[in-house]
Amino acid sequence: MLTAAQLLLGAAACAAFVFAARRLAPRHELTIYAVGFVAAALSYVAFAAAGDASGAWLAVEFAGLLVFSLAALTRLRRSPLLLASGWAAHALWDSLLHSGASADFVPDWYGIVCAGFDFALADYLTLLSRHAVTSAVTS
Repeated sequence: MLTAAQLLLGAAACAAFVFAARRLAPRHELTIYAVGFVAAALSYVAFAAAGDASGAWLAVEFAGLLVFSLAALTRLRRSPLLLASGWAAHALWDSLLHSGASADFVPDWYGIVCAGFDFALADYLTLLSRHAVTSAVTS
């Protein structure tokens, strides 16, 4: 039950993020999601640094930051669907890499909430991409 609540909390936070992006900067919506993608990866570096994680963990988190940052830049320039795949991959990063005692520098609740956010945003970007394709075909 707690996991479901955490996933829903992540999805609700995502809904607020999407609402803010669409409302405040509709012309730069995808850019906001790409910057958020980098920030999501950066949060794990911050947790590792603050939590006195081993050098190996810091290296893993910095590698993730580098990979996700490059992916955000690349995917942003191509399509919302590619950005969606990056957010889905980040959800797997959250769920698989940061669960369990080996990643004790990450708060227990954070990975699940973040995965809920990531999957919700990936779903939204997939719908946005489909809408763009449908609009292009019917125009």
